This record gives sequence, structure tokens and C-alpha cells, in this order.
Amino acid sequence: FLASLPGGFEATESLTCGPAVCKEPVLSALVLALQRLKGLEAQKEGASGLKTLCLAKTMLKEHPANALLHSTPSSLENLDLSANCLRTSSLETLGYLISSKWLPSIISLDLSKNLLGPPGVSALSNGLASGPSLPLETLRLFGAQAKTEGIQALSEALKAKKTTRLRTLDLGHNYVWPAGLQHFADAAGEGALPELRVLILKQNALTLTNGTNPTETDYAPLTQLLASTDWPNLEELDLRICCVGSEGGQVCAQGIAGGKFPKLRILNLCHARVRASGIVALGNALAEGKSPALQVLDVTGDLGEPAGGGEEWTAGLARAMDLSHLSHLSSLLAQTRADIFGEGFASLSQSLAKGKCPQIKILEINASTAHPGASVDEGVENLAGALRESKLPLLERLVLRAGLTEPAGGGPQAALGRGLGA
Repeated sequence: FLASLPGGFEATESLTCGPAVCKEPVLSALVLALQRLKGLEAQKEGASGLKTLCLAKTMLKEHPANALLHSTPSSLENLDLSANCLRTSSLETLGYLISSKWLPSIISLDLSKNLLGPPGVSALSNGLASGPSLPLETLRLFGAQAKTEGIQALSEALKAKKTTRLRTLDLGHNYVWPAGLQHFADAAGEGALPELRVLILKQNALTLTNGTNPTETDYAPLTQLLASTDWPNLEELDLRICCVGSEGGQVCAQGIAGGKFPKLRILNLCHARVRASGIVALGNALAEGKSPALQVLDVTGDLGEPAGGGEEWTAGLARAMDLSHLSHLSSLLAQTRADIFGEGFASLSQSLAKGKCPQIKILEINASTAHPGASVDEGVENLAGALRESKLPLLERLVLRAGLTEPAGGGPQAALGRGLGA
């Protein structure tokens, strides 16, 4: 069907294929159609219409992938090859096409969930480093298993500054340990990512020297990346499930207090094990007002983590609210933590009741009663007042886990119910 309609296919701007398309005999028809499109493009000496090609989750393997890649027109801007079976050979082909100026218009490239390994990521990186400057804005390599060698190769490619327009970079779940992170930090420090908006490093052991032993750590690369490097345009930093720990929290705090993230909107530290001194430093850093655009703060904890610094860090967060430094905050996620209790919880909820965070849509808090003499009643009553007086007018989701001392039907529980009813 595609092969018989080259004229019609030429006008197509977006093509999404399913698993059946990447199997014979349909695969040959698709390759032929792309080749005809590429030929027409050459004859007209101008760009064809095809701008987006999505081959995600098609079980695409090496040989068919190579045939398809060699057939892609130079007009292509968005290429999604995620969740397939690509390996080094396909990345060598892709790297060759990039270095040979066959994909000069590429804006978005998604290779996530392909087990490329260090050789595959290196092959792509070599193409990026040796080719022309690209308009590439999005590069996704989640789950590519780049490891230290692959991250080093990618970092060297970034240093070549052929991809300075990058706005989104996903390096999640790539076995990035301190050695690999050091290479990336060096590239960032040399100004290789001046336009970056989104940096995803989730599910990496960024501070564990061997990737598993929590007692063997190296925070120098993380400190260089977050506390010593300017990120003037970064809007989202995703460090969830990175086990950065309290010291990593302090590093993030240093960067925030030092004005390294003036446009930060989303800070995701979910299950990053930021406790005690780290969470205190983060709360105090936000009170400095150097990240006024913050909209989402996710500090969801880990069940069973030790408490510490609860009243102090929530006091810092409350101070940031009182000073209107978090006026754009729309989501505060702090579930499964053991360090929100007593006066700290009361001060935080009191700040919310003052209406200094009117954009809040999602509020998730675990208020702990596992501390001697710690009561959450006052904090719950403050939240009830905020709801009753419409200080949280945009609230869509409220998750509050708290052990109340009053019996059901009276006290804080009843007040909260009335507030929700209002």
C-alpha cells in the first residue's frame, strides 16, 4: 500500500508503526516507500514532508533497523526507536548517518529501553562528535546501560559542542556511578549544555563508587555537577531513586542557595534517601528565594528511614512560604517520611493556611506520631482552617497520613471534614 502511493506518502508528515509493520512482507514495503521518498527528496532538491517516524515497541532488531535507518529522508526531525532490540550495529549505522549529514534536521531522538551497552552509546556518541552541528533538542537514553564507558563517550561528544541546543537529556537507569558522572560533570562545566531544560538522572547510583555498597561513596562529581555548575535554563531535575543520601541533599541545597538553578520548576528527590542534615539544608536553601519558579517538590521518603531534622526542615520550608518564595508551588509530595511531626508540621500547615501558596493542587504529607510527645492535631487543624477559608483554592488532591489523638467524630478529624466540605 505504501509503496504504491509515493505521491501520497510524500505529503505525510508523521508515521507511527506497530509491531506488524516491522515484519516481512510489510517491512520491505515500508523500506521501499522510504527509499522512494528519499529519492523524490533528492530529485526536488528540497525537504520531503516526513518529519516524524515512530517505531517504538515494534520489536525492531538489528538488520531491519539498519535497512530502515538507511532509508530515512533527511527531512526527519523526530525519530522514536524506544523499547526495541537495537544493539551496537544499529547505533553504528545511526552514528554514520549523523556524521555523514544524512539527518541534518533531527530535533528529537529516543533510544530508551534498548540494551545498547557502552559500545552502542559510544557508536552514537562518535557520530554526534564527528558530524555537523545539529538542531537536536531531545535525547533520551533511559535504560540504555551506558555505564561509565558510554557516559564518557557521550560526554566527549557533548564537549564537541555540536549539540548545544539540547533541552531534554534523559540518562536515567544507565548504571551511572561517580566515575561516569565525573565525565558528565566535566562536560557540563565546559558549557556543553547551555540550553538544557530537563535533566533526568533517576535510578542511577550517582554517589556509590561500586554501584551497590552504600558505605563506599564519592560525592565530588555530584557536587561539581549541582553546586559548582551554572544551570541558567534548567527547569526540571530528576534525581529520584538515586540514593544520594543526606550529603546529596546538602549538595542540592548548595546549588539552590547559590543561585545555580534560577528557573527550576521541578525538583524530584523521591526515594533518594535525603534525610536529617540533607533535608534540613534543602528547606533552608528554599528559604533563600533563589529558585522562585519552583512548582513541584517531591521529597517522598522511604519506609523505615530514621527520623531527624523534621521540625527544622519543615520550618525552613514554612519560612520560604511565608516569604512568598514558593508562590508558584503546585505540588508538595512528602509521603512515607518519618521527619514531619509536632511543631514542624504545625508551622508548615500554618504557612499553607496563610494563603502564600495559592497554586497548590496536590498536597501529600505523612505526619508522623512516632516521636515522644509529638502530636499532629494542631497541624491538621491548621490545614482544616486553610480549606475552610479557601486558602488552597486550586487543591485537587489531598493525601494526609496522620495519627490523630482525638477520637473519630471530634477535634481535628471533624475540623478537617468540615474544611473539606467547605
